[in-house]
Amino acid sequence: MKSLILPLFVFIVSAVSAQKIIKIEKASDYSTHVIGNDFEGVIFSATYNGSSLIKDKNLKYTPTEINVIEVEKLIASNMNIIKYKDNQNLFIYKHLKKYLRQYFGYINEKGQKVIYINCFWNDPINKNGRGWLKYNIRVFDGGKCFWSVKINLITHEVFDFYINGEA
Repeated sequence: MKSLILPLFVFIVSAVSAQKIIKIEKASDYSTHVIGNDFEGVIFSATYNGSSLIKDKNLKYTPTEINVIEVEKLIASNMNIIKYKDNQNLFIYKHLKKYLRQYFGYINEKGQKVIYINCFWNDPINKNGRGWLKYNIRVFDGGKCFWSVKINLITHEVFDFYINGEA
């Protein structure tokens, strides 16, 4: 009986802390607003042309809600690797839930799905007008308030973590 208690406890804790999407709504013809228990973001479809990240339409793909949950888990579990690099990273790690996200999908040269996540501080200045739900937010500075990361959905590699304004 005692041998069943620990696995049952682990299962309950992981089920309670699991990422979930609470609300999904269409924001435009090419974007979908998603709200999770620990995040808020927008998924851009392959038809969106406002991102300079992906030039070739054939290399774009539309991330699914399942992809978003997967990358959110990977962000949360991998941010601790970089949190001690400097104070900006530590700030991002401690306030991860307070960033709005934009998700863009593409296929890399190996044919693997990658999601580029553009993150920025959730405050009235950034959120008002809801333009962030329809357009790629681009900032050329901003420090810890604006950062991005890429995640390979096949290898689960978290790479190209970049805080805007860092050299």
